[in-house]
Amino acid sequence: VLARGEVVGGAYRVDCPLGRGGMGAVLRATDLRAGRPVALKVLLDGGGARAARFARAAELVARLDAVAGVVKVHARGEHRGLPW
Repeated sequence: VLARGEVVGGAYRVDCPLGRGGMGAVLRATDLRAGRPVALKVLLDGGGARAARFARAAELVARLDAVAGVVKVHARGEHRGLPW
């Protein structure tokens, strides 16, 4: 999907794959600004309705910042045509 060492969004360096499913992949990455590990989710088939649904889910989860047990969304974007 994305190569080790590749920088996504100008801030997240890909370290290694963590898992892969039907719609996407989750990669371990490093937030270069904060120096901390993060999970980077990439939508593999980034076309149309799936991409819109992926973006909407990220926006909604980002609003739940203070809810225990909910993954924090730091950023989202597109890299080489793949929504992340």
